[in-house]
Amino acid sequence: MGFLPSKATVKARCTSLSAWELPREPSTVAPEHVWSNRDMDPVVSLGSWQTGGSMLSADLSWREAIPAVVVGAFCTSIPMVLNGAIGADLHVPFSVIVRASFGYYLGYLPLSRGHLAVLPLFLIPPQKLRPLFLAKLVITPTAALATMAWCVHKAGGAGPVFSQPAALTGSAKAWQFLSSMSSVSGCLATLACNIPDFSRYARTNRGQYVQLPFIPTVYTLGMLLAPIAGIMAADYWVVKCRHVDVPALYDPHGRYRYRGGVNWRALLTLLLAIGPCMPGLIYAVGSTSGTHIVISDGAKHLYKFDWLYGFVVSIVAYTALSKVFPASDALVAATVRTREESDELAAEKVLHGDATTTGSQTGSAVDESVEGEKAARLDIKAI
Repeated sequence: MGFLPSKATVKARCTSLSAWELPREPSTVAPEHVWSNRDMDPVVSLGSWQTGGSMLSADLSWREAIPAVVVGAFCTSIPMVLNGAIGADLHVPFSVIVRASFGYYLGYLPLSRGHLAVLPLFLIPPQKLRPLFLAKLVITPTAALATMAWCVHKAGGAGPVFSQPAALTGSAKAWQFLSSMSSVSGCLATLACNIPDFSRYARTNRGQYVQLPFIPTVYTLGMLLAPIAGIMAADYWVVKCRHVDVPALYDPHGRYRYRGGVNWRALLTLLLAIGPCMPGLIYAVGSTSGTHIVISDGAKHLYKFDWLYGFVVSIVAYTALSKVFPASDALVAATVRTREESDELAAEKVLHGDATTTGSQTGSAVDESVEGEKAARLDIKAI
């Protein structure tokens, strides 16, 4: 329990804000002027318990509800595998790897989610949570089966669940199936993005592909996170061909600064993926509050499978934008894992004046090419 604060520390934090200030830790890859910590360096659900019941209450039968859960979870496991492999290969967390596709500063956008409820758990290093997950692996299925048995007993049996037919037919039934499937994907959308936080501790990246055939055991969250997961996967696998400058991920003036810390390709892709679903979101919120809002049936249907739409559109749009308008300075021929390798590339660029050679101190476009070369020269002088 050495990771827990002492009594003196707890008392100080209850009486002074300055006691919450963390000491600056050295980093193996981040520049000296950038605040980081060793935990950010590379390292060598019960939430869907009521999903099935909600589908039955939405006039589907168990014959449609079970496939909707299976297909929805399987759709989520695809980005989980693609993005999980990034963490297993580069051993960096989600909050860092997202900078490669969104830009150093725009990368903070996917991180802007409320975490106050689980703030105490943030004080525990992730590698110390292994016993908790092992216990959860045993306790969760046992508790779920026990709860189901209690519910069946309390209700006096299973009732007509397995005999009642679906109340919907035709296109209404098909759209409700897509809606149910998307709700399952939305519940798991967070893990599809931040899976590198866990997979970066893997000893090999082969294990990421094993989870694909297995079932991982709303809407608004999925609508935002689906394109984020798609952009990350497309950037790593298609645009950068699995070659990333790891030290540059920690450098605000590095190659992943793009223009002013923002990769406009990722930002435009987000707008293309989220924008068409906004009328459906407004309609859903208005219907809940009793406000009468009129939109087309197409907008309503699109919102029902927003997760699948956002994930597919983000992959296609981001890949197309990156191919037509390539960020050449953000591309490397091979993965760079150490600061020394990154500095050598920067020095080679400055000495040879080769615009196609890239280093972690170069940026991209006009903003990065100027500031990046200045930073590279400073690094060379320091060496």
